[in-house]
Amino acid sequence: MPKRPNTFNLLDGYHRKRPYYGLLVVLTIGAGLLSRTPYVPALLYPYIGDVLYALMMYFLVGFCAIRATPLKVAVISLAICFGIEFGQLKWFKLFVWNRK
Repeated sequence: MPKRPNTFNLLDGYHRKRPYYGLLVVLTIGAGLLSRTPYVPALLYPYIGDVLYALMMYFLVGFCAIRATPLKVAVISLAICFGIEFGQLKWFKLFVWNRK
């Protein structure tokens, strides 16, 4: 049975447009700056920065890997976010060698 052309599959190849993803990165940075205003509800305030940071990382990986599948972009961006967070841990011996 032939595949329908308008279906979306996370494992299919996907071609992104870099200008759109660049614009999404800039808009996410702007949203992150606006999220530190007093207009953000107290329930969302502690978490909105982390969510926007992860979203921006997804857009950055999507900007660099324009032909990767959405699932691959999500896994790569999640791995980068985990790597950065583990790098901030003082007890994680792998990253301590370059800290004072």
